[in-house]
Amino acid sequence: EFLNFPKVLVFSTGYMANLGILGSLLQRNTAVFVDKLSHASLIDGVKLNTARFKRYPHNKLAILEKHLMQSISRQKFIVTDGVFSMDGDMALLPSLIEIAQKFSSTLLVDDAHGIGVLGKNGIGICELFRCKPDILSGGFGKAFGCFGGFVASNEVIIENLIQFARPY
Repeated sequence: EFLNFPKVLVFSTGYMANLGILGSLLQRNTAVFVDKLSHASLIDGVKLNTARFKRYPHNKLAILEKHLMQSISRQKFIVTDGVFSMDGDMALLPSLIEIAQKFSSTLLVDDAHGIGVLGKNGIGICELFRCKPDILSGGFGKAFGCFGGFVASNEVIIENLIQFARPY
């Protein structure tokens, strides 16, 4: 209820949540586009798969769009942090959602550093920009000060994770 998503699945850590998402949802020929400054858990999750993996320069959405236009893959994923841990800047969430819709791509945002900090109620980047990605992940070890991680999404994606995410 706090995140305003239909379903949430809890993992042992945020790292395991990201490995679970990417390990269960990416198929062999999926094209994955990751912001260059994304967290290691996102990079590792993609690298552990046979998906086609391309990093785009940090927050350079014109280059991301160029990569998406050139992609021949039917399934496309855009992956980014909400708040980037090393720089403290944010993903351009409204623009990323627009691009994801334009290219029929799934958008995954790890907001481990935004949850509990951004927005009037601390709901994170989604509350700040008043919009939501297809999948939101994060950890409880930052603002909440405890152990664990989560994935928030729709019922179909969460059920897929329950059935196929090995880290779960």
